[in-house]
Amino acid sequence: MREIDDKVKDGLSQLDRVDVQSPTKEDIIALIQKTKRKQRREAILFFIVTLILVNIVVFSIARLPAIYVTMNIILIGLLPVLLVWGLVKRWRDRYE
Repeated sequence: MREIDDKVKDGLSQLDRVDVQSPTKEDIIALIQKTKRKQRREAILFFIVTLILVNIVVFSIARLPAIYVTMNIILIGLLPVLLVWGLVKRWRDRYE
């Protein structure tokens, strides 16, 4: 127990020595932009994965050959991904 108390006291003394600064407006704006990019990326990824999984389930229920599933995933999943990725990249290059 004494060892834990010593560690807590040492940690508190280190906190007292640290010079804590509040973030600047630029830091906050950069963090918000980074978070928005992450959320956009996650939303697009979620949409694509959901679309692919739904296609796999529908085609497996329909009992079609695997080549149809592969072609459908390419047409329904990958082409929109490439299109959205290209549009987002162009927009980001232009406005950020």
